[in-house]
Amino acid sequence: MPTRRNSPTPENFYRFYLTNLRQNVAPRTVADLYRVRWEIELDNKLDKSCLRLDEIGAETGPAVRALVHASIVGSMIVCLLAHHHRLRQAPPPRPGAERKTPPIHPQTLSRMVATGAMSIARNFENAPDARMAEWTRIAALYNRQHDPNWRRSPSVLDQMRGWRITPGRPKRDRIADASAN
Repeated sequence: MPTRRNSPTPENFYRFYLTNLRQNVAPRTVADLYRVRWEIELDNKLDKSCLRLDEIGAETGPAVRALVHASIVGSMIVCLLAHHHRLRQAPPPRPGAERKTPPIHPQTLSRMVATGAMSIARNFENAPDARMAEWTRIAALYNRQHDPNWRRSPSVLDQMRGWRITPGRPKRDRIADASAN
């Protein structure tokens, strides 16, 4: 039987959730579960918009399966790279500590990998020393693909891990400061 739950937000607004969870599940827990569900939706968006899972042009069953598998493997690799980047960044030293460095954005990273796919493939033909130098250069480029909205809309998982993220300065203030210098 669906039950309606309400949960106050930090701004003292109420959000209503229709759920089939047991009555003893707290409204705040329902809200947190919904927020984590949003991360799954972002992963689906990565599969569709960046890895073209929604635009498969194959006509035979084996070709469709191969392209679906390639898309899913690509998504897993990109998400794994972003996850390892987050793991390398130490957890907050204390709950509520402010995050100073942006996380890698999986969609931007995926577009970068897709754009550089031929360079990556060509690198396999290089000599071992040149190959390692090229991998280092490519990894440095990929490491800079941070989330441009990390201050405005912090990751749900970062918030649940205890990070506090303060909003950045408005763009017009940053432009005014840059033009004054």
